[in-house]
Amino acid sequence: MLFIVAMDADNCGIGKDNKLNWHIPEDLKFFKEKTIGKNIIMGRKTYEELRKNNIQLNNRNILVLSNKKGDNYYNLDEIIKFIKNVNTKIFDESGNKIENDIVICGGKEVYETLVFNPEIQPYLTHGYISKIKFKNNQPEYDVFLSEFIDKLKQNSSLKHDIESDL
Repeated sequence: MLFIVAMDADNCGIGKDNKLNWHIPEDLKFFKEKTIGKNIIMGRKTYEELRKNNIQLNNRNILVLSNKKGDNYYNLDEIIKFIKNVNTKIFDESGNKIENDIVICGGKEVYETLVFNPEIQPYLTHGYISKIKFKNNQPEYDVFLSEFIDKLKQNSSLKHDIESDL
């Protein structure tokens, strides 16, 4: 299982009004490569924004972490149960465990709820952080991951790659 984050390199901003403030083909391609054919977990606000803008995430099983009821909506206990179930059942023909079959892909509350959850952390194998540098026209943000990144730096057991200059 892994997590994937795209954020502004200067201030850890990830969005405004439940939207990403950029459209960078390299970032979208990377997201697609890492999530296609996988189970992806996102928050309700992120999911509803995708639906509102008719953005399709084909060939992915979407699970929405939410306290509200709805199609594909699951509470935290159900998500933890799903993660444990999937990660104990997926093996290749040789009996080797297949890694990274679940991707945590935001928003902020989902990262903060799941990435450092002690019941989930043993299954979390890797993270990808894309730090995007804007040369001009700096986007505005109302959501930042500064505390998440600080906590991630303190957690030496969680491997993560940082991609810069997208």
